[in-house]
Amino acid sequence: MGLFTGILNSFTKDFSDGVKCPVCGVKCYWDSDKDSWVCESCGYEVDGSQIEYDSETDSVNVLGIDWYCDGCGAHLNSQSGFDPYEDNWKCTECGYDNDITKDNIL
Repeated sequence: MGLFTGILNSFTKDFSDGVKCPVCGVKCYWDSDKDSWVCESCGYEVDGSQIEYDSETDSVNVLGIDWYCDGCGAHLNSQSGFDPYEDNWKCTECGYDNDITKDNIL
């Protein structure tokens, strides 16, 4: 049994309805064969460090991905109007047009 299988089994709530993909916003579902959450739409496998259990709401939250400008290194998430579900973002610091798709997640 994987680490996340154990964590999921310790929850009292049924999370079979999935969690939100941090890349495309569609639901991710638990794949017991891979011991990970996998997005049904884009195929992104959610890394364990992106999953957080919120005891106040008794829910699993998938944390967003931090995006940085390829031109100047600025943190794109903190720029006004940034939408992580778009395919690209023009950095407000240097004007570089960044590709913010799953292909650029390390």
